[in-house]
Amino acid sequence: MQIDRRPSIFNFLLVGVLLAVLGGGERASAQCAAADINNNGVVDGTDLTLLLSAWGTNNADADIDGSGVVGGSDLTALLASWGPCVPGVPAWATLLEFAPNPNVVTSSTLRAAITATGLAWRVKDTATQIEMMLIPPGTFNMGCSVSQELWCYSWENPVHQVTLTNAFYMGRYEVTQAQWQASMGSNPSYFQSASTQVPQAQVPQRPVEKVGWNTVQGFLSQTGMRLPTEAEWEYAYRAGTTTAFHGYTGQLSGTGNDSLLGNIAWFNLQGGYQTRVVGGKLGNGFGLHDMSGNVWEWVNDWYGSYSASAQTNPQGPSSGPGRVLRGGGWYYVSDYCRASYRSYNSPDDSYDVVGFRVARTPCEATLTAVSPASGPAQGGTAITLTGTYLAGTTSVTIGGAPCTNVQLVNNTTVTAVTPAGTLGAQDIVLTCNKGTATLIGGYTYAGVPAWATLVETAPDPAVVTDANLRAAITATGLPWRVRDTATQIEMVLIPPGTFNMGCSASQSYGCGSWENPVHQVTLTNAFYMGRYEVTQAQWQARMGSNPSFFPGPSPEVPLAQVPQRPVEQVSWNTIQGFLSQTGMRLPTEAEWEYAYRAGTTTAFHGYTGQLSGTNDDNLLGNIAWYYAGSCSSGAYCQTRPVGGKLGNGFGLHDMSGNVSEWVNDWYGGTYYSTSSSVNPQGPSSGTYRVLRGGYWSYVSNDCRASTRGLDDPDYSNFNFGFRVARTP
Repeated sequence: MQIDRRPSIFNFLLVGVLLAVLGGGERASAQCAAADINNNGVVDGTDLTLLLSAWGTNNADADIDGSGVVGGSDLTALLASWGPCVPGVPAWATLLEFAPNPNVVTSSTLRAAITATGLAWRVKDTATQIEMMLIPPGTFNMGCSVSQELWCYSWENPVHQVTLTNAFYMGRYEVTQAQWQASMGSNPSYFQSASTQVPQAQVPQRPVEKVGWNTVQGFLSQTGMRLPTEAEWEYAYRAGTTTAFHGYTGQLSGTGNDSLLGNIAWFNLQGGYQTRVVGGKLGNGFGLHDMSGNVWEWVNDWYGSYSASAQTNPQGPSSGPGRVLRGGGWYYVSDYCRASYRSYNSPDDSYDVVGFRVARTPCEATLTAVSPASGPAQGGTAITLTGTYLAGTTSVTIGGAPCTNVQLVNNTTVTAVTPAGTLGAQDIVLTCNKGTATLIGGYTYAGVPAWATLVETAPDPAVVTDANLRAAITATGLPWRVRDTATQIEMVLIPPGTFNMGCSASQSYGCGSWENPVHQVTLTNAFYMGRYEVTQAQWQARMGSNPSFFPGPSPEVPLAQVPQRPVEQVSWNTIQGFLSQTGMRLPTEAEWEYAYRAGTTTAFHGYTGQLSGTNDDNLLGNIAWYYAGSCSSGAYCQTRPVGGKLGNGFGLHDMSGNVSEWVNDWYGGTYYSTSSSVNPQGPSSGTYRVLRGGYWSYVSNDCRASTRGLDDPDYSNFNFGFRVARTP
C-alpha cells in the first residue's frame, strides 16, 4: 500500500491550531495584510475558516497569492502570517502603555478582551499627540437607560442588541483647543479666555467648540482620523455597564443616580456655565473622560429611528435631518448626559457647547503608490495601485471620476484603467472594506489645457528662482506659462501648496483685526492666474467698450501704451459678464494671497535683488505703483501699463498697487477664525466682496500681502480692476 504523504486540509488545520497555541509571533503589516481576510488586524482562526470556505474558488479576498484560485499556497501564506498583523502598535501611533492598567480598566473581562486583540491599550497618535485608548470588539444593548429622575424618550427606543466586531481606538479626551489649533491654524472656540475656574495656562486644554460636523471633516482629513459611529460611541461610554451613567472609581458598575453625575461630568449644576479642562472628572471603565458633559460630541451617523432587530457594526442611516450628537454639555441638565440620550443638529451648525472626540481604526486601508503616476488627459492608462488592507475594493476614482476595469489582485494590490480627466495632479480615492484610502495628488494628467496655447513649458529659473516652487510646478505635469487662446491673456501656473494666511506687518504699518488670526491654508489644486491685471485692450476686445477713467495718454503713458493700462471702473458684478464670456473666474482670496506671497512671509513679496521679500515700505516702489511712487514729484496720479514693475516668485506683476483687484469671496471680518484650512471659499454670503493688493493712489499699508479691502459688488471706481484665474 502506498502512503499519501501530501498535506491534507486536516494537517493544515492542526498546524493552525498549534500556531495559535504557540502565539504565532509578530508579522510585518505588509505580509499580514493579504492574509488578514476579515481585516481585523489579526490572522487567526476566523481568517482560516473564511479561506477554507472559499477553497477552490476565485474569491479575491481569500486568494492571498493572487493566483486566481484559493488553494494550498494561500493556506501556507496564511499560516505563515499567523498572529497580530500590527505588532502591537499601529503604524500611526507611539506606545504609552501596552497592557490595560487594572486601576483604570477594573473589569477583568474588559482587560481580557483588550489583551486578546494583540494591540496596545494606550497609545498616542504620533502626528497630533492625541492620546487614544483601545476599545475591544464586543456586544451590548444599545438604547434606553433611565436615571432615577428622568425616563427615556421615544428616540432612545427600542433597546436593541449591537455587536461590534472590530477593535478601534478612541480619544481618551475630547479634542482640545490646542490640538485643533496645531492642525488647523486657528481656534474657533468661544471659551478662549481664562476664568476664575480655568487659569490662562490651562485654557488650551479646554475642549474645542463652535465646530460644525462639516468643519470637523477638515480636521479629520488632515489627521487621518474619523468620528466614532453612534454605536461605537455608546459602547465606549458604557464600558460594560448598563446604567444611565457609566461606572467610575467607587461606583464601578455605574449608576442611575442623577445626584452622583458630578463625579464624571461638567454639566448644568457644576459646569459654571463654561467648558472645563478635559480630564477633570473621573473616567469610565475604558479610561475615557468627559463622555458625559463638558461639550456635546459629534458622531459620524445621520440621525434616524432605531430598529428592534440585532445589528452588527451599524453605520446609521444613509441620510437624515441632521448628524447625531452625544453626551450632553456644560449647559445641560443630567437628562442629556445619560448613556442613551441622543440629539442631532444640522452638520453646518456650530455652538459653544458642541465639540468632538476622535476614533481611529488600527489597521486602516492605505494607498502608498501608483504606477505609472501620470498619463494623458483622455484616460485609458492601465495603472497598478499598491497599499494595505485593500480587500473588498469596490471603486477607484481619479479626480472624482470613476476608473474602469477595477480588479482586486490581492489585499495589497489593485489594478484599474484611468478615466478621462482634468490636466494636473489629481487625488486617487479607493473604496474598500476598510473605508476609503486617498493618495493626494497621486496621479497627474499631463499636457497643455485645451483652452490654452503653450508659451513656456518649464518654469524659468530666472523668474521662479525658488527650486522648491519650480519642483512643485513641474510635479503638476502642466506647462508653466500659457496664453488663453480666446483672449490672449498670458497666465502662469500656481501649484498646490500650504502657507500661513493673514497678518504680515510692515515696518511702517501694523495689521488690522480683520487680517487675523494667522492660519494655515492648504490649496490642493493647481490653477492658472493672469500674469498681469486685465488690460483695457483685453476688456474692450471682449466686451466692446472701455469703462476706464484713464483711457487716454499722459506725460508718463504715451498713447501707444494706453491699451495696456489695467481696466478699471469695473464692479464685481460687471466683471461676471467678462468671466462668463471667457470661461475664466476670479481667484479666491486664499488663492490670491498664496499667489502674491510665492513662498515669502513678509509684508511685500520678493523680487530680483530681494528674493525673500521685505517689510521695508521704502522698497515697495520696486514692485508697485502706489501713492509714493505714482503720485510723487508732481507726477500725475494715475494707473500705469501693466508689468512695469518687478514681478514676484511666480512671475506675477502688479500684485501690489496699480489697481485693487476683486477676488471671488464675500467679505467676513471674523471669517479667518472659522474658515476651512483646505481650499477656503470665503463666507457663503455677505454684504461686500473682497478686494486685494492696494492701488495707485493709496499708501504702502494697502499694498501689503495680507491687507484686505471690501466694497459693494455693484460699486465701481477708478481704483478697482481685476486679474483672472483658470482651472486647468
